[in-house]
Formats: sequence, structure tokens, C-alpha cells
Amino acid sequence: MANRGYIKLWRKLRDWPVWKAMSWDQRGVVLTLMWDARWRDEQGFNTQTRQFETVGRGQLLISQRELSANAGVGRRVVRTTLAMLEADPGDTAFLTQEPTQGKTLITIENYSKYQGDDIDADPATEPEPTQQ
Repeated sequence: MANRGYIKLWRKLRDWPVWKAMSWDQRGVVLTLMWDARWRDEQGFNTQTRQFETVGRGQLLISQRELSANAGVGRRVVRTTLAMLEADPGDTAFLTQEPTQGKTLITIENYSKYQGDDIDADPATEPEPTQQ
């Protein structure tokens, strides 16, 4: 995945009860999920099945080991964080998980609501902010 573009981070995230209950390591997992999620539909290669799979906007095809490495935390932190996010007692869970052979397809619910609906614009081509 290219290290380009950006994600939107809402200030009201601090008021979310699940966020308040998380450790800083768990919050890092949440941010990593947002960074690693696809911003548009793409084909992802599952090295376990050796097949291409469609990974939609707001989804990740990743193992817990990879997510652990990306977030810089242990696998136990990843497991507990994913469980918290899937069991969110609010209007809807933050994410859903669908096991595939070797990896998990994670879907961030309401991704477009928080990241905007403009899926045709490439965030990497947005102009740089000015110093005004």
C-alpha cells in the first residue's frame, strides 16, 4: 500500500465511549485500521489462497499478525481491540470481521460517512496545504 494521502479524524472521536475505554495501544490499532483501509475498491492478493480478492472501500484483507506489526503492538492487543470494536453497544459496531482462508476481511462500518463520499478523487493528488 502506498504511503500517500490522508484520513479524516473527527474530534468527536474523543467522546466515543469505546475510545475512552481503550488504552493508547488499542487506540493505535484503531488508527492503523483507518490508515490501512482501502479508500476505493481494489483487488487484493491473498497470499494464503494465492488468489485475488475484491477488497472494497473501507475494508482490509489482513491477518492479525500483519495488523499487529503495522500498529506496533502485540497480537493480544489486536484481538481485544477487534473484539471491542465489533461489540460496540452503540448504533452499530465500528467493524465487522469475516474470516477467509489465512486472513480476515475487516469492514469498517460507515467508512464513507466519516471519510467522505468522494471516492473518485485520489487523496494523493490533493494540493498541499498552504501556510496562510
